[in-house]
Amino acid sequence: MKDTDRTPEQLIQELEMLRARMTELEQVEAERKRAEAALRSAEAKYRIVADNTYDWEFWISPQGQFIYSSPSCERITGHTAAEFEAEPDLPARIIHPDDLALFTAHVRESIAKQVPSYLTFRITRPDGDERWVEHFCRPILDSDGRHLGCRGSNRDITKRKRIEASLEESEEIFKLFMEHSPIYVFFKDEKTRGIRLSKNYEKMLGRPVHEMLGRTMDELFPSELAKSMTEDDLKVLRDGTPIEVVEELNGRIYTTTKFPIIKQGKPSLLAGFTIDITERDRAEKELQQRNLELASLNAELQVRNEELDAFAHTVAHDLKNPVGVVVVYAETLVEEDATLSDDERQELLQVIARTGRKMDNIIEELLLLAQVRKTQVEKRPLDMAEIVAQVLQRLADMIKQSQAEIVLPLASTWPVALGYAPWIEQVWVNYISNACEYGGHPPRIELGADLLPPPPQVGKGGSGGMICFWVRDNGPGLTPEQQAMLFTPFTRLDQLRAKGHGLGLSIVQRIMEKLDGQIGVESAGVPGDGSTFSFTLPAA
Repeated sequence: MKDTDRTPEQLIQELEMLRARMTELEQVEAERKRAEAALRSAEAKYRIVADNTYDWEFWISPQGQFIYSSPSCERITGHTAAEFEAEPDLPARIIHPDDLALFTAHVRESIAKQVPSYLTFRITRPDGDERWVEHFCRPILDSDGRHLGCRGSNRDITKRKRIEASLEESEEIFKLFMEHSPIYVFFKDEKTRGIRLSKNYEKMLGRPVHEMLGRTMDELFPSELAKSMTEDDLKVLRDGTPIEVVEELNGRIYTTTKFPIIKQGKPSLLAGFTIDITERDRAEKELQQRNLELASLNAELQVRNEELDAFAHTVAHDLKNPVGVVVVYAETLVEEDATLSDDERQELLQVIARTGRKMDNIIEELLLLAQVRKTQVEKRPLDMAEIVAQVLQRLADMIKQSQAEIVLPLASTWPVALGYAPWIEQVWVNYISNACEYGGHPPRIELGADLLPPPPQVGKGGSGGMICFWVRDNGPGLTPEQQAMLFTPFTRLDQLRAKGHGLGLSIVQRIMEKLDGQIGVESAGVPGDGSTFSFTLPAA
């Protein structure tokens, strides 16, 4: 239809339609401009955020070229954003060779499946330092599903990786420690149930460690021990202070140190270690015993040294006087022999002889004392009547000289004791000779024996009895203080009575110790009542 063919009304209608279309186009153009402005604003905001983010933000084209890379890429990789945009192969060069294949395959799969990708890999900086990177990337698609590129971020997780590696190493070390620890190590929860136990508990308790985890002490140990252990555990958790306890199990001795693990200011777990101290305890007891024995030996050595000093003093004193007498009388014979009568000469010789015999007795006693110290003898039944008869024969001159009266029981009434005859003979010699010297004027010396009752614990058919042999004199007696001094080693009787020598009673004491007997003295300390010296021997 030609324009001339249209009516004015039609032209006006077409004009109105054209105006409406132009208005619509203007509105679309305005919307497009607003959208472009919003996009530019959003892009500017995104760039501001991306440029200032700690992570490395990026945009990648479908061809794999960096369209945008945030400044953080330089902090992480050591390369600038311009380098990444200008060098498409830069990512492949900085990714660690061991991780490149994994990275490439992962990204290709993400693009092919149009799904986000996530992985961690290592990169190498220009200075040679290695960094761990956490990579996240999301594909960008248009409304028709076409791939327009990728947007994502990379985060430096090197510190976290190192911490994780350190934790893994620590866990491995802790695991090895728990498996091979020579001491027993445990960790318990707030209800005292085991949550970690060293492997050597298997040997202690006879079951695998995994079977012991989560169990209370009542399920693992004897009831009394379990009760004590639980009380200690709860005390540590309640008070928050360590304790140390000693426990015994299956004949072994253990020392355990328990301490709390504090969490948020209060004890939440219990830890501890146990050490088997059985051998150490035994060694300490042996050491204590040896120390006691050493102390005893030292004390005995000190006593022996003191005895030796007293012994040397006694012997020197006892031999000095008779030696002096012999020398003086011998010199008198030599110097004045021509002027001496036969009777005077005979008297001097008799004094020298008596003094020589006295020195000989002292030497015999010294030899006997040495013999008693060193010799072990077998105790045999003693014929006491025969032993006493031999003693009286040995002391015949002393008895005659002192005009002593000897009172004896019937020979058949002497009880039979166990002992060693030569030593018992010397005991009688010492007792009787002392009675002759320190008895009355003249001495009256009575000998006897009493059978002591056996102790109550000795059963029927057993002997167990002791026989007390005694010598009683009629001398001035001894005070309690003097009696206490008599049996002090090498105490001299002349410290009490002005004459005698100190070997006799010391020999008696040594003999009785060797023959499982005892010595004693009884005296009221009243002149004329005398003293009674005794010794006991086991009954035969």
